[in-house]
Amino acid sequence: MSLLVTEADAAWAKMDLPLTPEEVRGFIENVERVLRINPCIEFERLLVMPNGFLSVAGRNDSNNQVFDTEVQFVTDANGIDLVLRYNSGIKRETRFAVAPCSHGSALTITEIYDTPSSAEHERRLVEVDRSLVPWAAGLRRHIVQWWRWQWLPGYDWFVQRFWLAMPPRQRRLAWLIVWTTLMEFVVFLVVMVAYVTS
Repeated sequence: MSLLVTEADAAWAKMDLPLTPEEVRGFIENVERVLRINPCIEFERLLVMPNGFLSVAGRNDSNNQVFDTEVQFVTDANGIDLVLRYNSGIKRETRFAVAPCSHGSALTITEIYDTPSSAEHERRLVEVDRSLVPWAAGLRRHIVQWWRWQWLPGYDWFVQRFWLAMPPRQRRLAWLIVWTTLMEFVVFLVVMVAYVTS
């Protein structure tokens, strides 16, 4: 995965995935799941509206900004890229471009920003979303895990309705508890084996 920045008003991250472009697009089209994967965003509200918009509110830990906006999820004019368009804030849109490559597909996430005037530049700079890299890394991890485990009954339900419904901090805490419990169990087994064989 790589992060590329060209101009002041755009940045993108690119990743290779061992899935077909159709599978990746199918994953991305579940926009609620894609947004919840971002480990820096804590949503207070994420509602899919009947008009095709999403109503979102929450806090972005990467820039300490609170947001409350509507987001439209569309296919762009070329019929290829999937695009999130924001109704407010400095970020104008997020594009998901999927293309075939030698070992599956390449997913590029591009964030496009309004270019503020020189007078507003410093003031608006704090609004720039710095979560692109951790979001792209989390998205790649989730897509690969989904590809491996989607055959398991209940996997999609558990991930979407339970795991991703938790705020990122609670997910990190849950992982810490799981790993601590696992390590305690391993230590217990080692002690038991040592006791039995002594």
